[in-house]
Amino acid sequence: DTFSIFTCVVKVPTVFPPIHEKGQGTRIQVYDLPEIYIRGDNLVAGHESILTCSGKGLYDKDISFTWTCTSTNITAPTFETDSNGTQLATSHYKIVPKVEDNGTVCSCQINHSTFRRPVVNTIKLNIMYGPQDLLITYRLKAVDIYRPINNSIIFVAADSFLELNC
Repeated sequence: DTFSIFTCVVKVPTVFPPIHEKGQGTRIQVYDLPEIYIRGDNLVAGHESILTCSGKGLYDKDISFTWTCTSTNITAPTFETDSNGTQLATSHYKIVPKVEDNGTVCSCQINHSTFRRPVVNTIKLNIMYGPQDLLITYRLKAVDIYRPINNSIIFVAADSFLELNC
């Protein structure tokens, strides 16, 4: 356990009658800073994703999360109780990332009554996205110049030359 009971004892044997007093005992609970982590898997531009921030090892539900990122779509924390009586608190941050969000640093701050100061963790967004302004050109002979594809169909006879360039 992370608590102990301390008892104050006072003994003064040199007086008459000798004094010997014992206190009732004081329970002292030691709080550790929680484990905090952020997870954001497979962030794809244009698709809703969820960042998850969790604090493990908390002793009560007096907790708040503050996210700093690109928007403010944050869920209320959820709680689970571990076998040792501590809480696992989790907050989810919904985001629809854009290409320009790639490299953005998001932070999750946990505030709890037992902390001297908030605990913060960060994650750098790695947004997956396809090519932007894709230009495909083609030629039908090895000596031709490359031509842009004006529509999505190129007519090519079977067994003839076609070279595509991206």
